[in-house]
Amino acid sequence: MNIDFSDWNYSSQEKEFWNAKNSQVEAPYVYGYHAGWKSLFQCFELLIVSIIAICICIAPVFAGEYQTGADSVILSTRYGKSKLIKAKIAAAFLFALLVFTVNLLLAVGIQLVAFGTGGWNLPLQILNVTIPYPFSLLEAALICLAVLYSVLIGMVSVTLLLSAKMKTAFVVLVIDVLIILLPVFLGLSGSNGVLNHILMLFPYMAVQPAFLAEYTSYFSYPFPGQTVDIITMRIVFYVVICLVSLPFIGRAFKRHQVQ
Repeated sequence: MNIDFSDWNYSSQEKEFWNAKNSQVEAPYVYGYHAGWKSLFQCFELLIVSIIAICICIAPVFAGEYQTGADSVILSTRYGKSKLIKAKIAAAFLFALLVFTVNLLLAVGIQLVAFGTGGWNLPLQILNVTIPYPFSLLEAALICLAVLYSVLIGMVSVTLLLSAKMKTAFVVLVIDVLIILLPVFLGLSGSNGVLNHILMLFPYMAVQPAFLAEYTSYFSYPFPGQTVDIITMRIVFYVVICLVSLPFIGRAFKRHQVQ
């Protein structure tokens, strides 16, 4: 199915990209019962609350040492600048993954137990016929989980880096909340495409399934010779944030000036 992009202000490269992706969708569509999966997609964005709660819990990992004065003891010990830092980072990620997984299992379990798993193999187009992704409902749900976990590890990395640099956990929390909820205060612009492309990568927007609305379904990032869809961009963005942040976390804590 070709889409009329005349009112979308898309480049010819983006139009070709989305029309090519649309051509991969098989038709006619098979319809059937899918209440459990539809409800599941609608509740995914609520898991941002779990990410905020996890950030609150790990904010004092390094900043808490500064507030209590324990940093002077830790940094003077044999492994205070090496193994202990790695252990703190590993413990923070393990805690975040376990807590988030438990919350996720509860959210998914409640929805699928209440409404059943029927329709897992139905095409995603039964939710919206304009969706350009050739996925089944189960495949789409797994992709949403990949995005959620990417956002989680990205925010854990940012929180740990801020914790290593800031003197108090409160400042870390304020910055985290601003990062997560900034799109709520600014809102998407009808004319500023650059601002929209930035806001769509913030956690509050990223945890919302991109399949459900026509605008987000066709949201993409055009690079020279390459167009990247919003789902891939979100995953890559947060994985890169994690990989870039990790080396600086330990360095920031080791270079902290003990008072």
